[in-house]
Amino acid sequence: MIKKLLLVLLVSLFAVGNVNAQKPKMSMKPKKKECFERPCCGEPSTSPVCDTLNVDTLGAKMFETAEGLKPSFPGNLFEFIASHLQYPPELAERSVSGRVVIKFFVTPSGRCCLFRVMRSVDPYLDREALRVLKLMPAWEWERRPKQGVWQLVPVTFRLQ
Repeated sequence: MIKKLLLVLLVSLFAVGNVNAQKPKMSMKPKKKECFERPCCGEPSTSPVCDTLNVDTLGAKMFETAEGLKPSFPGNLFEFIASHLQYPPELAERSVSGRVVIKFFVTPSGRCCLFRVMRSVDPYLDREALRVLKLMPAWEWERRPKQGVWQLVPVTFRLQ
């Protein structure tokens, strides 16, 4: 009788331990909250800002306003980029080409700010893509929203 009771006790402990092992581990640490950049743009400065050359490791997502409105570039964005883009002469010998993806914030007034490199090819190409996109005129809205949106723009570099 005692042997049977010990066997039942041992089997039940084994079963309880097996069930607990299959549950996901719970941590006592609080979950990380997503950090969002505050879209507050100051007036453009004449000194170069070094932080825009850092590659952003966050996922490339396009955010929309609460109303679902999207801004539009006045004219053709890709023609604007092509007309202002200059291939860096430092890279001509090495034949470096590729697509740089830039993320930036469009304010409710239409100004573009908070430029970030989402996909980098070469630091020279990144700088050139940032230089061209910072020349953009203000974007237009159908209706003026309460908050702005993030936009992604690919800039392709190819040697002819």
